[in-house]
Amino acid sequence: MCRLIQAMTMLVVFLLVSPVCIWAQVYQKGIVLLQNSGKQPLTQVTVLVSGAVPTTSDSQGEFTLHFSTRKEGEAVRTLDVSKTGYELVNSKEISLWNISSSRPFTIVMCPKGALAESRRRYYRLGEDRYRVLYQKKLKELEAAVESNAQMEAEYHRKLEEANRQLQQAMERLGEFCDRFARINRDMLGELDQRALELLDKGDVEGAIQVYEDAQLLQNFRDKTQLRNSLRKERNFVREKIEEEIGLLEKEGSPSSLQRRDSLRNVLEQY
Repeated sequence: MCRLIQAMTMLVVFLLVSPVCIWAQVYQKGIVLLQNSGKQPLTQVTVLVSGAVPTTSDSQGEFTLHFSTRKEGEAVRTLDVSKTGYELVNSKEISLWNISSSRPFTIVMCPKGALAESRRRYYRLGEDRYRVLYQKKLKELEAAVESNAQMEAEYHRKLEEANRQLQQAMERLGEFCDRFARINRDMLGELDQRALELLDKGDVEGAIQVYEDAQLLQNFRDKTQLRNSLRKERNFVREKIEEEIGLLEKEGSPSSLQRRDSLRNVLEQY
């Protein structure tokens, strides 16, 4: 009888705990797509993620990750996304991945070497443009010297400046070429759409400017938000000081009035 009671107790505990364990699991669905293919799914892609059982994409490119110890909204540290002969495209987006049972996550891949080839193509395109501008600048400087429009020392100063600008432009080009290469024509955001339209016309400089202008705008918004937050905090502190001054005046003791005067000095300088 004692053993029967023990067995029944264990069964009850198991039935009570099991639904909780099942309920606590979080499922993250996702899909793997081939870059610039019209959203063609990619099968047999291995997805290894910290805290989840390894999985692979099916015939529709879809996969599901099961998290037993993670919660909705938690950041995910992706260990590896791989398939022989392919490489990951949207690595930046994956690094910002948070678990969501309601929003599928998209992984974009491309044939191995395609990113490097795209980077080289955009780099050559930009390089040709900057070289043309550089040669035009040199001719203007040489023509100015020949016509005695400027001193030779001024010519060398401007030549040095032109060389510096060319070097900076090439470095800037190198930084953005990787971003251009990772644009997925099947899933374009507003910025990528505008940049891609310019790239298709050969205007690499214009495409770079699209992203830089957007970054300047975002920086302005961030600073405005911070300024507004500081202003609210400042007003809150002033209100609290004024409340404290009022309470000290009501109390009326010498020490309270001395404290009141000190706070008034603080308020004047705040």
